[in-house]
Amino acid sequence: MSAPTPFHEAYPAPWRIEGNEILDRDGCNVSTFEGDDAEELVFWQGIVDAVNSHARIESALRLARAM
Repeated sequence: MSAPTPFHEAYPAPWRIEGNEILDRDGCNVSTFEGDDAEELVFWQGIVDAVNSHARIESALRLARAM
């Protein structure tokens, strides 16, 4: 039995919001939300920002370790 794919590998950053869908780097749907709910949009924008920030930090750490 193989190990499950880590979430960050299954849905690579950067993420973005298009309409009412959350899409990963490759355009795969991560999630869908109600497009007319402003509070939910703010919530998902925070998730997207956090995922993208985490990916930038991880990338900078990998680069620093390689030096």
